[in-house]
Amino acid sequence: MLRKPLPVFVASSILELPKIWTNGGRREFLVGIDPAVLVSELGAEPVQCALPR
Repeated sequence: MLRKPLPVFVASSILELPKIWTNGGRREFLVGIDPAVLVSELGAEPVQCALPR
């Protein structure tokens, strides 16, 4: 049974950071990546999710 891929969204402000840290799959193992990888490799769609001030 093939699963339908889920859409990936990322807060657009995250893409302005130099590096983000995410869980690397085991306890206390963090991986630092360039946030642009979220768009280039996962096809993440940048969104505005904060309320305006």
